[in-house]
Amino acid sequence: MADARQIRTKQAVYEALDGLLSEKPYGDLNVKELAARAGIGRQTFYRHFNSIDAVLHKRLESNLADQMSFAIKHAQEHSSEEWRLQITQVAFEKVSAQPNLARIMLSGEAGPDVLRLFREQIAKFWDLAQPKNLASSPPPELRPFIASFNAGAISAMLLHWIEAGCSPDAKSMSELYHSLSVCKSYEPQ
Repeated sequence: MADARQIRTKQAVYEALDGLLSEKPYGDLNVKELAARAGIGRQTFYRHFNSIDAVLHKRLESNLADQMSFAIKHAQEHSSEEWRLQITQVAFEKVSAQPNLARIMLSGEAGPDVLRLFREQIAKFWDLAQPKNLASSPPPELRPFIASFNAGAISAMLLHWIEAGCSPDAKSMSELYHSLSVCKSYEPQ
């Protein structure tokens, strides 16, 4: 388990990354300026991360883990529709708190691994949200395409929302996304 100093150091690096992303493109960042902004030396940086990409990856993993924990905790407490609305609102709130970080992740600027992690998270959410009666859902071979559809749709909406200055509020956006993404039951032709 990490001690308090390690946690503070990582948090300082995350905050420094957020700050620098509001000033310059991701590709222009370097470890020296990130470490300086975080108030640590380069050696300390490399004790925790092997690159700026690793910082971004760990930040995303942490955000996704927090969101998944929330999702699992609330999955049994609410109807599937209410649950999806809550999960979507949490996503919009996270993006609103870190718009520069979210932009580089969702735009693909941070690389394909980041988008893959995001898509996998959407697939896990979709699996958690499945109704108890799977007779009305698509066959297993089609389910990954639903996750891809939802990941693409929410990514596009979140990116547009970031460009609009995260306005209107997260609750309104999550309600809009939810209303657009409500699916009819699958019935093959």
